Amino acid sequence: MIATLPSDLRIAARRLLRTPGFTAVAVLTLALGIGATTAVFSVLDGMLLKRLPYHDPDRLVVLWESNPSAGLPQFGVAPANFFDWQRRATAFEGMTAVSTRNLVLTGTEEAERVQVMRTLPNYFAVTGQRPLHGRAFGPADGEGAPVAVLSHRLWKARYGADPAMVGGTIHLDGDPYTVVGVMPPRVTGNTQVWIPLEVTPELAAERELHFLAGIARLRPGLETEDGTRDIAAVMRALAAEHPATNDGWTAFARPLLDQTLGELKPGVMVVAAVAAVVLLIACGNLASLLLTRALSRERELAVCGALGATRGRVFRQLLAESAVLALAGGGLGVLLATGGVRLLLRFAPPATPRLQDVSVDGRMLGFALAVSALVPLVFGTVPAWRASRLELYDVLREGGRAGLSRRDRRLQGTMVVAQTSLAFVLLSVGAILLQRYAALRAVELGFTPRGVMTAQLTLPRSYAGEGAQAAVLGRIEERLRTNPAVASATIVDTPPLTPSSSLTGLLIEGRPEPEPNQVPIAYRVRATADHFRTLAIPVVRGRPFTPGDAPPGAPVIIIDEQFASRHFRGEDPVGRRITVEGDSVAREVVGVVGHVRQTGLEGVDHPVYYLPLAQAPAPATLLAVRPRGDAASAAAVIRREVAAVDGSIPLYSVEPLTARVDAAIGPVRFYVLLAATFAVIATVLAGIGVYGLLAYVVSRQTREIGIRTALGATRAMVVREVLGRGTRVVGTGVLLGAVLAVGGGRILKTLLAGAGSAGPGVLAGAAVLFLGVGLVAALLPALRAARVPPALSLRHDE
Repeated sequence: MIATLPSDLRIAARRLLRTPGFTAVAVLTLALGIGATTAVFSVLDGMLLKRLPYHDPDRLVVLWESNPSAGLPQFGVAPANFFDWQRRATAFEGMTAVSTRNLVLTGTEEAERVQVMRTLPNYFAVTGQRPLHGRAFGPADGEGAPVAVLSHRLWKARYGADPAMVGGTIHLDGDPYTVVGVMPPRVTGNTQVWIPLEVTPELAAERELHFLAGIARLRPGLETEDGTRDIAAVMRALAAEHPATNDGWTAFARPLLDQTLGELKPGVMVVAAVAAVVLLIACGNLASLLLTRALSRERELAVCGALGATRGRVFRQLLAESAVLALAGGGLGVLLATGGVRLLLRFAPPATPRLQDVSVDGRMLGFALAVSALVPLVFGTVPAWRASRLELYDVLREGGRAGLSRRDRRLQGTMVVAQTSLAFVLLSVGAILLQRYAALRAVELGFTPRGVMTAQLTLPRSYAGEGAQAAVLGRIEERLRTNPAVASATIVDTPPLTPSSSLTGLLIEGRPEPEPNQVPIAYRVRATADHFRTLAIPVVRGRPFTPGDAPPGAPVIIIDEQFASRHFRGEDPVGRRITVEGDSVAREVVGVVGHVRQTGLEGVDHPVYYLPLAQAPAPATLLAVRPRGDAASAAAVIRREVAAVDGSIPLYSVEPLTARVDAAIGPVRFYVLLAATFAVIATVLAGIGVYGLLAYVVSRQTREIGIRTALGATRAMVVREVLGRGTRVVGTGVLLGAVLAVGGGRILKTLLAGAGSAGPGVLAGAAVLFLGVGLVAALLPALRAARVPPALSLRHDE
């Protein structure tokens, strides 16, 4: 058998070249299945399967606090609580804490904003990361001279991968840091610099500010649930010991990989499952095509048998044809997968985690080759075995044109029904995801992003103190506001759709002091006078901020409609006084504005309150300009006016405000696009399957159709019969697929928050589309059958 393999493959290739139409359809079908699956599994492998660049990463978890009664399912950790966890928790062999912020890096080139992670000195020991050059932090770091570790990306891009940088100095917000190490390239994430977190006695005792994220390594043999039970028990004890700050709070652990991927993980898993089903449909389609081809060659195979070919020889020859198709489809599939991965990376949201780990590498090529090798064995065996067991006498007696047997018809129909039902499920899943995407697009933002240009800036440390910060921001705002090309401009510390917005408590004057877990909370936003006009946020009651609200003006506050409706039912909040927690000054409510989606398009939507930026300056801010003309021209205006105030202030992320909306919806759009693409591919493959079945039926029943036509059947009757047969096959697949789609929709709803279910509208729309595909696929064979002259069909193969 092995000795004849080269000869079998050569003969198979020659036979396939004689039927270019069949060969092209079969190869393209398989290539689509293998290419799409390999591309998506490359993404799945890079994001989920490749190990994170830490020692034993499966034991690393992220620790968060939570206050469900206050609507805070995941929140930062208060430092004093974290240090109590370190002392009391027993499920972890190591625990550290981090806090991320943006600082201005200055030095050999122009100023640049970088993401800096402040860590406890044991961070690298707990995570198991080792620098490529230099050293990690030691126990004494954070107490003496400031030190820093650079990411490989920053070290290469800004410092040309100069080894002398280890031991050199960088400046962050004007402060010098000695570089002690450089991390390897595989360290993922957006962090560019690591510096030690200075733990002062005041910080170690802080229980009200929740700004840390805990990272811990589980003890061997323990699971994430064990870690959650452990720190939750510690939090219950802390709530009893410190009820003023910890009542209502708990804590939980989350796997580091889940935290890294966030909302993308379930979406990627859904798309991977969809791609696997597409591959299954493609393989079933190939099996159906191979069976059709084998049965259409009954006379040829019977002659081979009559001339002495054994059943095993016929079986091997047909299997060799399957192998040639699989190799050609697999090779083309690899090319499609390579291009598909490039497209996926191009359309993926810019902040998608672990994109740098996605590639069609040797492992994925091995996956594609394995699939290509298994296809002829699994999906080509049945057609080959079926054709090799033909009864030679019966075939030769009937001239190779016997009517289609019931067993053949049932086998072919079953394959097509299975393909149709699976494709129907994928189409329903795609429709559900499209509904979710449309629902996100329809979310009321509360502001108008179109026509607004933005740029972010971070004030250097040279502007220390609120007075200096307020002065420089005031000059920038004044220049932008008075520029003739600008209709309005604002400077805001946390613009809409900012996930890291600050939640703070508010105390309403004249109300009894609430329980700790009943304090009204809202997102804090600090902005200049023209903020509401620039973003087109409606002022519902009272007034917006004015230049007169700058010091020494009276302290004021503006609340949104959601806060007013929750805490001032039936009352006019304008004129009332509110104190922000941690602030000793009571502020007068001067206005009520429309509610804005502050942290995103999904999840808990808390109220928002606004403070004048002049009364509460912030070093990290966003500039937003609504120009009188083209929005793109506003970018040059922003750069020019900021440079006129201080050329050392770095600007970054100069982009339209609509980009923030796109970023908020990007992850959903990414996997919706993938799922919809695969649903279309599956629908096309199902249509090919229906066409292949009916074309085969028509070819096998040409004699029967000719007899009926000769006896008076009209062309319309023949067309109706063939179309009816196709409709019955598709209809059966649609009914079975509808049952599967209902169950699949429920599973999808558990995997993806906000996903709907396969309701009547989704099922009806998918059914209409599929019936249309079935009719189109059946129309060509039906017309072909109707055009056959009766005399020709009666003389055929006589």
